Amino acid sequence: MSGDLLPVAEAQTRLLAIREPIGTEIVALSSCLGRYLSHDILALRDQPPAPLSAMDGYAIRFSDLPGPWIVNGEAAAGAAPALTVGAGEAMRIFTGAMLPKGADTVVVQEDVAFTDGRLALIGDGP
Repeated sequence: MSGDLLPVAEAQTRLLAIREPIGTEIVALSSCLGRYLSHDILALRDQPPAPLSAMDGYAIRFSDLPGPWIVNGEAAAGAAPALTVGAGEAMRIFTGAMLPKGADTVVVQEDVAFTDGRLALIGDGP
């Protein structure tokens, strides 16, 4: 045997030539540690089931940056927002709350100022 390294492609070919298929079995989830799936699995639902806010702030449309916005309501955790965020609008949102329809961004509350019913970006923003 010479000191030359075996090319990767040839090493793969040799390994695949000597492999033997292994069987599959159904086992309890608690017995799966160290095992591999024999086929893909798909979740039956999204988790969480809807986009949720990871922080307190204001839900807006990214296309409306840099504002200002009129605040049209609030979204609390545990309930679907009753209103939609439209152009130039924002909705107060709390951690864990469902993102309202129309909104695709949450601006952290420390980056905005709320004065006379209007919301303005004062920090770095999203």
